[in-house]
Amino acid sequence: MNGNGIFASFGSCLQRWREKRGDTKTGATRRVDLPKHGVVTIVASMDFLGVNCLRTNLLTKKALALAAPGEVLEIITDNPSSAETIPFMLPNYGCIHLETVCNEPNRIIYVKRVAS
Repeated sequence: MNGNGIFASFGSCLQRWREKRGDTKTGATRRVDLPKHGVVTIVASMDFLGVNCLRTNLLTKKALALAAPGEVLEIITDNPSSAETIPFMLPNYGCIHLETVCNEPNRIIYVKRVAS
């Protein structure tokens, strides 16, 4: 597959995540107050606006596999199917669903890696 396919999208997503993870080492992180969990530190924010459900789920699975225990990820999607299926796949990746915030038409899903 050439550089215009799914793996190119994943590569750019991973590059942004690596940049954010690099920022984490220097202390530049973003914190979010989740009503049921308090203030959490986001180590990666993945913007999947305009991306179809299958691609969003595939890229989310790959990102979850790279997350370290205790890290919180933010997944932004405008695809209702993705917003519904992502929380159900999390236990298979050692993750828990913290919360989904609806900012119509977008949904922001907060995920925490709990196991390696």
